[in-house]
Amino acid sequence: MYTSPVRRIGLALVVLMLAMMACSINIGTDNPQPTSPPPQPVPPTNTIAPPTAPPPPPPINTVPPTEPPPVVTTPAIVLPSPTKGIPPQPTTPVPPPPPPVGNIQFTSNGWSETLNNGCPVNPQTSFPTGIKSLWLSFKYQGMEGQTKVRNVWYLNGESQIDKQFDWDGGPQGECYSYGLDFTPDSIPEGHFTLELYTGPNQQLILRAETDIGGAPPPQPTGGVILQGQVVDANTSQGVEGIGVVILNPGVNPDTWISNPNTADIFTGKITGKNGYFEIPDRLQRNVEYGAVVGNPKLGYPSVTGKITLPNDAPDPAFMTIQISK
Repeated sequence: MYTSPVRRIGLALVVLMLAMMACSINIGTDNPQPTSPPPQPVPPTNTIAPPTAPPPPPPINTVPPTEPPPVVTTPAIVLPSPTKGIPPQPTTPVPPPPPPVGNIQFTSNGWSETLNNGCPVNPQTSFPTGIKSLWLSFKYQGMEGQTKVRNVWYLNGESQIDKQFDWDGGPQGECYSYGLDFTPDSIPEGHFTLELYTGPNQQLILRAETDIGGAPPPQPTGGVILQGQVVDANTSQGVEGIGVVILNPGVNPDTWISNPNTADIFTGKITGKNGYFEIPDRLQRNVEYGAVVGNPKLGYPSVTGKITLPNDAPDPAFMTIQISK
């Protein structure tokens, strides 16, 4: 039988295709060899360190407690306390203050119930009923050679205590005090006056007043005599021949000194021996006066200032004025 070449080629192609299909089927139906599954990623393990104790705190340097430093106070004399109140004494009127002694100057720092290093704490002009202690503090100078100071206490104008104490405050100081201590009792009510005396003639160097309880006494209205001393600021010695001029209220001393006018002068005085003076006309309390002090002919140029005497100023009042060449 005759077969054409074309048909033979077609049959060959068919046979070849079937063979290829058989191969592919055999590959697909063969039992495959088990293969290992791809490695799975291992999740990271979080390694947590076991808790550890916190580091111990740094050691604390303990300082043993120390005693507080002692409080140093200036000497203060406590007058002996009566058992109940101040014992009555014969009535003695308060004497007028005599001139000051030499160059000794005492100036009150004020009254108080307590002190700090001899200085007053919360000074007052009067006190309520029931206080147990009362102190007068003062500054001073010129006490060279003085060994005694006499205290005289008055209650309502009557002398109650008159006692002399050894002086141990030195020639000068800012805070020294004398006082009454009635603890645990209370100091009686009334108007108190303390006067200090020193020197061979026992002359007054300080006078101060205060009230305990009740209504304060009426304020004096007659004005005040002004006494004082002019001293050299470098030597602290009194200077004689210095003019102390008090101007009328309202006159400015700095303006007046450049154009002096006698009509503006209220009163005045020239210092005497050791620089002491006493103004002849009374100055009213709570009134401001201009003042001019000096003597250029003696080498002391004039200085200016203002003076106001408070309601409780004693009569006479004493002040110290310093001038320089």
